[in-house]
Amino acid sequence: DSAVDWEHPPMGLDAVTADLRSIRAAAGQPSFTEIARRVARLRARRGVPEHEQRVSRSTVYYCFQAGRSRVDVDMLVEVAAALGVTRTRTWAERVRAARAASDAARVATALEEVPAPVSFFTGRARELGQLSEQLAPGVEALVWVVGTAGVGKTQLVLRWAASAGSGVLLDLRGHRANAVPVEPAAAQYALLRALGVDTAGTLDADERVRVLRRTLARSRRIVILDDAHDERQVRQILGADPAGRVLVTSRTRPDGDALQLGGLSATETAQLLRAFADADPTNAPPI
Repeated sequence: DSAVDWEHPPMGLDAVTADLRSIRAAAGQPSFTEIARRVARLRARRGVPEHEQRVSRSTVYYCFQAGRSRVDVDMLVEVAAALGVTRTRTWAERVRAARAASDAARVATALEEVPAPVSFFTGRARELGQLSEQLAPGVEALVWVVGTAGVGKTQLVLRWAASAGSGVLLDLRGHRANAVPVEPAAAQYALLRALGVDTAGTLDADERVRVLRRTLARSRRIVILDDAHDERQVRQILGADPAGRVLVTSRTRPDGDALQLGGLSATETAQLLRAFADADPTNAPPI
C-alpha cells in the first residue's frame, strides 16, 4: 500500500492504472495469468460459485491499460487484492472517485457568445493593445495570457473580446478547485458544436483535430480557452500549430511567448475601487 499516496491521490482512471502497475512491480511483476489464478483463488475463499471463479488473462491485462473510459471497480479491487493490497475498501473508494472524475472530464459546454466583462473593469490599456496587435483580423495566432489566481486574466480577455467581435468561450477547468480538467475530446466536440459544426458522427482523435483546425481557420470568430491546465492540454485539443484566432488563459506558463499579467498599478487600483464602489452590487457578476 505504500506505493500510493492515499491522502492526496491523483484523479482520473489513468492515475489508477498507473498505481496498479506500480503495485504489480512491487509484488515482483507476476504475469497476468498468475494474477488471474490468484483472483480465482480469492473468489473461491469467499465462497463464489465455481463457475464464476475463473478470470481470463485478457480481463486482467486490460486492468493495467491506460486510456480507458470505463472500468469494472470490483475487478480492479480483486486484482489489487491479488497483488497484496489489504486496504481494499480504500482502494475501491479510490477507483470510484477516479471513475467519477473521468466521467466529469467528458462534460464540456462552450458558450456560443462570449459573456460581457464586469461593469467595473478598469485599466489594462497596454495589455488590451497587445492583444489587439497579436490577434488582428485575418491573423492566425494562439495567444496565452498567464498569471496567478485572481489577477484578472479572464476579465481581461472578456473585455478585449467584447470589442473585437464574435467569440466562443470554453472553460477548461484546469485549476478550478474540486473540478476535473476537460478532456480533449469533450473540448473539441463542444467547440465544434458552438462553431456550428454537426457533431452527430463519431470522429477519432486525429479527425477531431483536423476538423476543428479547418473550422477555426475558416471562422472569423475568436475562441477563448479559459483556465487551461497547461500547454499539453491545449495542444491535445488544437494540435501543434495555431489555426484561427485563439486566446488562452492559464496559471501555467507555456514554453513559448505569453502575456504575463501582473497586478494593477496604484492609479489603476484606485480607479478600480472607485468603479467598484459605483457598481450595482446586485447586478455585478463575480470577478
